[in-house]
Amino acid sequence: MDNSTLITERVYLDLKEKIMFGQYLPGVHLVEADLIQEYSVSRTTIRAALRQLMEDEIVVMIPHRGIFVRKLSMKEVQDYYQIVKTLESMVARRVALERTPEQITMLEEKLAEDESAVVNVDFTQHFKNVQALRRMLVSFTGNEPLIRIVGKIHTILSIYHSAHPLKERVDISYQKHKVLLQAIRDQDADLAEDTMRTIIQTSLDLY
Repeated sequence: MDNSTLITERVYLDLKEKIMFGQYLPGVHLVEADLIQEYSVSRTTIRAALRQLMEDEIVVMIPHRGIFVRKLSMKEVQDYYQIVKTLESMVARRVALERTPEQITMLEEKLAEDESAVVNVDFTQHFKNVQALRRMLVSFTGNEPLIRIVGKIHTILSIYHSAHPLKERVDISYQKHKVLLQAIRDQDADLAEDTMRTIIQTSLDLY
């Protein structure tokens, strides 16, 4: 990977994180000139990074106006949630049946990282932690197409979450993920599947 590609990747990942975690909210205009100045890079680099964000479907090009952070309708949110509820419930069942001791340790460590976010009612950090834990679960399947699909939907849904942070979700979500981890630890596939389905449905119901 050459230096220009590395720079583009750095800018892309930084912009992506800012969008996912609320520094650039839905509807914000991403002005090329401002981004060039902010990152001290070329127009070519900014345009390449923005193209990657369009491929992620988290920014949109509006003709004659420019590029904006995507706004999700409630119908779109519900549709995406339906997909991840089906896929991640399947993932939870599979991981519960096939998990290794090393994977259990990794999940326990990841959930333990969330304790301070829960104590401080830090929605953004909790959301980051939960995203990481859920990505970890999907990665345990070794199913690359599934990993890509779920990862992309998580990224898209993060736009909505960042604009609608519900602090009352933090403790509810944390406790349910503890139940999920225990079900996986016990290899209780039915409970793991049902708990994941409940986690995702509860997230949607709170909006």
